[in-house]
Amino acid sequence: MLTVLGGDGTAAYAADALIQNGCNDTPIFGIAMGTANVGPIVTHNAFEKGIPPVERLRTEKAGAVEALDGEKHVAYAFNDAVIGNTLLATADGKTITVDASLLAREGCIVPMTPADRITDKLTIIKNGLRSVSALRGVAQIIASPVERDNFYGRAVTGILCSAPHTANKAAILISERPVITMEQEEYGFDRPAAVEQMLFGARDSIELFGVCDNALLIIDGNPYLRLNETIKLRYIPEIITIAFDRGDPDEGK
Repeated sequence: MLTVLGGDGTAAYAADALIQNGCNDTPIFGIAMGTANVGPIVTHNAFEKGIPPVERLRTEKAGAVEALDGEKHVAYAFNDAVIGNTLLATADGKTITVDASLLAREGCIVPMTPADRITDKLTIIKNGLRSVSALRGVAQIIASPVERDNFYGRAVTGILCSAPHTANKAAILISERPVITMEQEEYGFDRPAAVEQMLFGARDSIELFGVCDNALLIIDGNPYLRLNETIKLRYIPEIITIAFDRGDPDEGK
């Protein structure tokens, strides 16, 4: 078993290395010490629960969304693959929205407001079928596995509520407003947060065209510079083995 101390980005780096070296069956146990610690690899808060004994851990498989810059593998997103110009980072103990490009190029954490537009005309091709976004502008695009989230009956989540009972275990969200940012606004009737959603599965090929040069691929919080106009996404089920604490059987007695 590989134990990783860090956030989603650190865990994603470690998981990618396991996959690239054919060690998919090696369980990875993530201990939360990062900015967001969303998971699914980062499953344990040692500050609240301590370190569990190994015999209390159990494992299960998890899928990921693979992001490609043209034909080149970039990284696997276990939480989300974001197309945008900012990301969340920790500075002086606070979570802030920072310039993704400066962080990727120079390692500098510089506060930045997300761009209102990262594409002039977004086109998505799914299995050869073309779809053009009808949004007035696109500020962020987010792709995530949804295999571990049960939205059944939660119609407010849109088409995601059908994911639990179909082969579509990944989703794309196209948003007019930045979703991943600390600079939240109050959205009301005067300025609604319009979005588009698309589900896809393991047999689907997704290609995105029209993304501006200012947008990076941000995979589980790690920024990657783009060299190609085309961004490709695909969902791969059961690509990694994660370990998590099954709980103390005597807890609550």
